[in-house]
Amino acid sequence: MALPCELIGEILCLLPVKTLLRCRCVSKQWCSIVDSTYFVQKHHKASIQMNSGGIIMKGVENFVLVDYESLHDDVAAAIEITDPLKTLLSCAELVGSANGLVCLWENLPNIIYLLNPSTRKCKRLPLVPVEFPSCFNKIEKCVCGFGYDQLSDDYKVVKIAKSRKFLGLMAIVYSLENNSWTKIQGVLSTRNISFMNTWGKFAGGALYWQASDVHYSSTIVVGFDLGFEQFTEVSDSAGNDSDNPRTLATLAGILCILEYYYYDPRVDVLLMNNHGEENVWSKEFSVDPGLLGPMNFRPLAYSKSRQEVLLQVASARLVWYNQRNKAVKNVSVPGIPYMFGSYMYNESLFRLTEDMLVPEPSHEAEERKQQTKKR
Repeated sequence: MALPCELIGEILCLLPVKTLLRCRCVSKQWCSIVDSTYFVQKHHKASIQMNSGGIIMKGVENFVLVDYESLHDDVAAAIEITDPLKTLLSCAELVGSANGLVCLWENLPNIIYLLNPSTRKCKRLPLVPVEFPSCFNKIEKCVCGFGYDQLSDDYKVVKIAKSRKFLGLMAIVYSLENNSWTKIQGVLSTRNISFMNTWGKFAGGALYWQASDVHYSSTIVVGFDLGFEQFTEVSDSAGNDSDNPRTLATLAGILCILEYYYYDPRVDVLLMNNHGEENVWSKEFSVDPGLLGPMNFRPLAYSKSRQEVLLQVASARLVWYNQRNKAVKNVSVPGIPYMFGSYMYNESLFRLTEDMLVPEPSHEAEERKQQTKKR
C-alpha cells in the first residue's frame, strides 16, 4: 500500500538536507516533493525550530562547516569546502548570513557571491552599476550587508558608498528575485556621517551599521529596512550619556550591542527592543573578559536551554559561556582555521541559479567510492 503524498512530505520534512538530496533519487514523486517551493519553505521552518544548521568559518584561504548540534556533545569536527570553490573564493570575505544563505565579497575585483552551505551551491551576482564607486581605495569607502526580506520573500544585498565624485552617500540594493541592482533614493542626505564597520548586521528584517559624524563626536546606529528599502537611525545609547566603546552584533536574530567599560571589568550585552519600549536597548547578560582572555568576543548563538551562549573569542576559538554561574567551557573543534570569521546558518534547500557546484567533503566522497566498489 502506497503512502499518501502528504504523509511522505511530512516524513521527509524531518530529514536533514544532505539526506533529502539523496532522497530525490528514489522516485519522480519524491523528487517532485523535495523540489517543490512549499516543501522547501516548510523544511526550512522546521530546521529553524530544530536548530538544524551550523557555523561557516572563513580562514585565510579556506572555508569549513561545523555542525551546530555537535558542539554540545564534544564531537564537533570541521568539514572543509574543497575545490573548485576553495580556489575561487580563497580571497573572499564573509559578509553575513540570512535564512540559510551566506554572502561573500571578493574586494579587489568587487565580486559578490551567494552560497548555500547545505546544498553546496553558489551563485555569482551581476556586477554593480558602472556609476557606483569602485571601492578599491580608502577615499571611496564602501560598506555592504546581506539579509532576507520577508515581505517580498526575497534575498537582498545592500552596498553603500561615500565618494568625492558626488555629495552625500550612494546606495544600491540587489534583489535575488530580479537578479539586478537598483539605486536607492534619499540616502541620509541630511547627515554627514562615516560608517565605522564594513559589514552590516542583519536582524529583524533590516541591516544595521554603526556610524559617527565627521568629527567622531557622536555615534548612531544606521538601519536599512529591506522590505520598505528605507533608512532609519537608532540611538546606540542604553539610556545613559556615557561614551563607553560599543560594537554591534546579532544574537538569535536580534540586534545587540556590546558595551565596554573603562573602569569596570565587564562587557554588557544589550538586546534591541522592537516592541515600542521607551528604552531601545535592554541588558541581556554581562561577560567578565578576564574569563575569556582577550577582550574581543562576539556572541553567536544560544544553547537549547538558553542558559549558555556560544561566543567567538578573538577570531581564534569558540567557547560556551554560562550566564548564571559565569563559567566558560572551551569547544574543541579539530580542523578549524587558526584564525577565522564565522556566521551561523540554518539548513535550507533553497535553490540558487547555480554557477558552480561545491563537491562533497573529501571523507564523504571517499565513503561513496567505497560503497560503489561494494556494489
